[in-house]
Amino acid sequence: MGEDKAFLVVDGQPLWQRQVAKLTALEPAETVLSLHAEQKIESAPVPIVRDAHPGIGPLGGILACLEAVKTSPLLVLGVDLPGMTEHVLRTLLLNMKTGCGAVFSRRGTFEPLCAIYPKLMLELGREMLLQNEYALQVFIRRGLQRGWMKQVEIGDSLQAAFANLNTPEDLARFTA
Repeated sequence: MGEDKAFLVVDGQPLWQRQVAKLTALEPAETVLSLHAEQKIESAPVPIVRDAHPGIGPLGGILACLEAVKTSPLLVLGVDLPGMTEHVLRTLLLNMKTGCGAVFSRRGTFEPLCAIYPKLMLELGREMLLQNEYALQVFIRRGLQRGWMKQVEIGDSLQAAFANLNTPEDLARFTA
């Protein structure tokens, strides 16, 4: 993208603020904002959690949030999914089993940045860190194998919510 996606402005608001608003609208027990070391936000309406394992990608942020929150499970929403809606997030919440997490999937590929993680996944994440394994697809697959996650297939009607902003062209298409 060439710049930090969290600060891209859509409809007059930085993406990080849009995503925090979507999450807080669900009225969770806790909401936190995960940032890596270089990201600077002057004032956030929720507590900020810094990446505990810099340089390993999104797994580091997820693990930092799992460590920080007191409640379980943890609903994760990536900043670069601006089309995500409260309706889709509620669909995920409704599909989760008690004590477990849930993840959307499409043709065998998981959407780990729109997923619900139980605290048990922290144990798995720590194991993966020791193995120098940071891939979220592996993280999810292992969570599913242990029965800690439930897979929810993305239907055609929900596809637009998962449009990811990776290039300036993606942003232009989304804002058009």
